[in-house]
Amino acid sequence: MAGNKKRKKGGVRQQQKVDTIQRKLDALELKKAGANYRVIAETLGYRGPSGAWKAVHCALRDVLREPAEEVLKLELLRLDSLFLAYYPDAKKGIRDAGYICLKIIGQRCKLLGLDAPQQIELTGTDGGPVLIREVRIHVDDDD
Repeated sequence: MAGNKKRKKGGVRQQQKVDTIQRKLDALELKKAGANYRVIAETLGYRGPSGAWKAVHCALRDVLREPAEEVLKLELLRLDSLFLAYYPDAKKGIRDAGYICLKIIGQRCKLLGLDAPQQIELTGTDGGPVLIREVRIHVDDDD
C-alpha cells in the first residue's frame, strides 16, 4: 500500500511540473499576443505582474535554449565535415591542410568552451612590479 502512495505522489508532482510548464507557455503566448504583465497575471492566476514577467522570461529562456543547442550541433557537424576533408592531406604532410585542421580544432574548442583561461602577468619597468598609486578623495559631511 505504501508503494501506491509513492507512485501517486510522483504522478502528482509530475503533473504539477507539466502544469507549471504549460502555464509559462501560456504566459508567453499572451505576451506575444500583446498582453501586458498585469493582464497575464490576472488571466493565469499569478500573484502580480512580477510573477507574470518571471514566467514569460523563463519560458523564453527555455524556448531559446533548444534552438541554441541545435545551432551548436549543426556548427560542430560542419566543423567535423571540414576536418574530415582536410585531415588526410594533413597526415600526408601538406602544410596548408595541417594549418586548416589546427584552425578547425581551435574553433571546435572555442565552441565547446575547452580553451583554458590564459594567465597574464603584468610587470613594470625592467620586469619589476607594477606601481599603482591610489588616490582617495575624502569628503567631510561637516562641510
